[in-house]
Amino acid sequence: AADNERVVVREAETDLELQQLCVLRAEAYYEEDVHNRFINSFKKKFAEQESRCVRGRIVGSDTLGFACLVALDADSKAVVGSADIRIPDKSEDLPSAYISNVCVDVRHRRRGVASL
Repeated sequence: AADNERVVVREAETDLELQQLCVLRAEAYYEEDVHNRFINSFKKKFAEQESRCVRGRIVGSDTLGFACLVALDADSKAVVGSADIRIPDKSEDLPSAYISNVCVDVRHRRRGVASL
C-alpha cells in the first residue's frame, strides 16, 4: 500500500527546498557509482550545477511553462522527491507536457511518491 498520505507535492518555494532537491538529484545521479573515491566531490559539483540550472529556469524569462515540483515529508518538511514539468506554449509543436528529473529519496521509494 502506498504511504503517500505523509507526503505533500507542490512547487518548490524556498532556497532550502531547492538546495535539498539538488542534493537529492545528485545522490540519484551517482547512485550506482559507490566505489569511486571522488564520489562526494562529484555529487557536490553536480548539486551546484543543478542549483544554477533550476534557479535559472525558475527566474528566467521563459518560466511561464516551467514548474519544479517537490514531494515533502509532511512531518519533517524534508524534500523526498522532485520532478520538473515543462508545459509547451501554443507556438511549440509539442502535444503534451514534458516531465523530467524525476527522483525519489531511496528511503521513500516503493511508497507511491512518484505517482502523486
